[in-house]
Amino acid sequence: MGVTKVLLQIEKKTNQMVQLLTALDETMTWYSIKKIAIDLNVTVSTARRYVEELQSSLPNGWEIAQQAYKGIMLIKPADQSIQAIIQSWITETLMFQMLELGFREQASNLQTIAQQSYTSIPSLYRMIRKANEFFEKDGITISKSPFKIQGKEEDIRTFFFHLFRETEAMTKVFPQDLLAIIHEHVAQLENITQFHFSFTEKKKITLFIAICIYRSKKKKHITTVTPTQEDVDHSVAFMIFSFNRKLKDLLGMSLPVEEQRFLSQVFHQYTSRRVSGMLDYSMIETVEGFHFLADRLGQIAGTNLKNNNTFIDLMNRQLRFFSEKNQQKDYLYYDDEKLFLEVQTRFRSLYQQVFLSYQLFDRQSAMYQIESEKNVVEMVLFLVSIQNNLEVKKVLLFINKGPIWVHFLIDLLRAKFHRGMEIQIVDYIDDLYTYDMRAVDFVISDTEVGKLAKPVIVIAPLPSIRDFNTIEEMLVKTRTKEGYHIDTNQETKRTIQNNYMKN
Repeated sequence: MGVTKVLLQIEKKTNQMVQLLTALDETMTWYSIKKIAIDLNVTVSTARRYVEELQSSLPNGWEIAQQAYKGIMLIKPADQSIQAIIQSWITETLMFQMLELGFREQASNLQTIAQQSYTSIPSLYRMIRKANEFFEKDGITISKSPFKIQGKEEDIRTFFFHLFRETEAMTKVFPQDLLAIIHEHVAQLENITQFHFSFTEKKKITLFIAICIYRSKKKKHITTVTPTQEDVDHSVAFMIFSFNRKLKDLLGMSLPVEEQRFLSQVFHQYTSRRVSGMLDYSMIETVEGFHFLADRLGQIAGTNLKNNNTFIDLMNRQLRFFSEKNQQKDYLYYDDEKLFLEVQTRFRSLYQQVFLSYQLFDRQSAMYQIESEKNVVEMVLFLVSIQNNLEVKKVLLFINKGPIWVHFLIDLLRAKFHRGMEIQIVDYIDDLYTYDMRAVDFVISDTEVGKLAKPVIVIAPLPSIRDFNTIEEMLVKTRTKEGYHIDTNQETKRTIQNNYMKN
């Protein structure tokens, strides 16, 4: 369960508001107040109040349409998603604000928090007790007296990395001048190492460095790092040294030697895994159990995978030495657990088949291991793409989650739409803004982006029915005239008005 899901378990009302907004976003038909009350397990009057609160909290361009005897319907722009609204709700919850105080170490007792939040002490005790039940598995607990976050510093940083990333709270939590310096040196690292970090990778790296700096400033250091010569990349170490000097000159802050070593080690682990697989392609077929696994997965996919370069590349990246099974956690490889859970639910049978196949490989192989949740999910998405290998269609696709997710979404679009749709891909945000939009009709993105010359449809990580319907409508409209910009908001309003006139 992701950190934000835990927060919603604690904040009942916010959780119900999120459920309501999500249901409206996924439902293209009218949603009655009575059904809302049943689904949320609340009274009809409470359901009406939630709808009113939702209406008042929506941004410009969003609307809750209402019609007697039918219910309500969400009208929203096609180039925006509900994620930003949900994230803002979560950051406004008392639980999030308490955790942020714990991260900053700005509160010493619950009495102060109770007075500032107009909440009783017993209520705060109940919230903390429930939070500790969830967070214990992450290696942290919330102490009541004095109020603070307890646990290993490594676990505390990991927890807040997940929390701030899931809620997109980086610019809310950290000062802009600090983030600007980090951005500059991430770009420097990119130039020195010749890596091309995606937009999402840059955000993750910036957030992780900001957390390390802030915790170090609070005298919360990681002192257990003893990197070997193999753990040090001199380009990364130089970037950290240069960054630390500028940090001291401009902000009067400085990272201890242990923190500099820690950052160097983390980035070396990340970049070394990112650029190369474990084996040469000519050697991977000699790995014990490879042919058995390739045959087994090929039977599932209905094709021979042994000569499939994408499959071999994926296997090469997923293999690890047996001795690395209990390796140190890799912060920058964090993946959204919500996506994993949705994949497991939507492709339950396929997930189980891949999971069992990977377990069999691990039992047979004396030197290599492959089974992990991340690896299984990636292979499931790859096999789904193979199974849905249909005729190519058309759009510009901007996805931030790596090649496996991109191929999965491409084949999902191909399976859903049976028209000539040519799909073009951009991986980096800078490439998106410089792309020649005359060659495309519209853009599909899983992230809200700035204004482009062509319409943008923002989809959920795993597209919903509403997403598919919006894409379907865009396909029909954009093919008739170049540069046509569909406003889903206005189109939905017009449909409502026409239905009303007919009735």
